[in-house]
Amino acid sequence: MPDTISLDSFDTKDRVLDELYTLVRDGLTDQLLSQLTNLSNRTEYLTSVNWNGQEQLSLLMVAALHGHEDIVRILFEHCEPEYQVEFEGTIILDNQTILEGVTALYCACYRAKFAVARLLIETGRANTNHSTLDEPYHPLLIHATRMNRLDIVQFLIENNYADVNKIKSTTRAFN
Repeated sequence: MPDTISLDSFDTKDRVLDELYTLVRDGLTDQLLSQLTNLSNRTEYLTSVNWNGQEQLSLLMVAALHGHEDIVRILFEHCEPEYQVEFEGTIILDNQTILEGVTALYCACYRAKFAVARLLIETGRANTNHSTLDEPYHPLLIHATRMNRLDIVQFLIENNYADVNKIKSTTRAFN
């Protein structure tokens, strides 16, 4: 007979995720640190992407969207960055454009949270060439150029995070 899974376990997980989401969104570092320390399965929560309205976000993406550097550091302390930085989600840009396949780096850049973007690249080793799920699958530099986000272009080029001579759009099969 197969094991049964209680619906209460799903409710508990959803409740914990909602609490973590709120703590991350609001930048409540002490409470987040306490909550994560008390979770036996914190990696499970830190490596999941969940729907929040029309957006699909990981906790790292939420921290990036809100520019919470300290929260990003806490998340990295509790789960290796390599397991968090390349998760793909869905965000809604200011002009109501839905962008799919974005990472925490896209989230930080599109909200002009460049200190967090720097942390994601330098500490988390975020891939600046990661492309979105929108055809023709542009990496961040090209996508920012097409969206007329010169602040992002300037950030990537001035900090040598992207090389205009090497960057190109590709099919997802090569990412």
